[in-house]
Amino acid sequence: DQLAVDLRQIIKADGLSAIYVTHDHREAYAIADRIAIMKNGAIQQQDSPFDLYHHPRTAFVARFLGLSNIFHGTDHPLAQSLASQAHLALAPADAFLIHPSGIYLNHPPSRPAVALAGQLKDLIFRGDHSQVTVQLSDGMQLSLMARGIHTEIGAAVKVFIALGAIQLLAPS
Repeated sequence: DQLAVDLRQIIKADGLSAIYVTHDHREAYAIADRIAIMKNGAIQQQDSPFDLYHHPRTAFVARFLGLSNIFHGTDHPLAQSLASQAHLALAPADAFLIHPSGIYLNHPPSRPAVALAGQLKDLIFRGDHSQVTVQLSDGMQLSLMARGIHTEIGAAVKVFIALGAIQLLAPS
């Protein structure tokens, strides 16, 4: 981690332009002003690290960045309902992302959201946050990051999904 920070400082201090190739998106976030995600030699998306993470345009880019809450228009009735509430018109082949930054565990956000009951399936401590997996009543699983979790695996939880976190993805 420190090497990435040092490298960015050297590039910036000397006013250099650099092309840095990596498969580690966290490393790319730390070094780059712009990131290009490639698939089979073609650029899938080029953006700032912030915009790339918060607004991936395709399922390929979202998966590459480690975002796993990707659903297709016909995957789950609940997913279809969420997309409808977010005013996304889905065709059966369309995919959408429920961004983990818009999923809240046991407390509602200040923005419009849908509340759903679920069960805590997995909890991985990551230092300042935990990687959480919740299984909803229809079997749909959501992945999110949360802080200060004091709930046991298997416990009933309430999940709030901010409608703005639901994003339509273009075909890859």
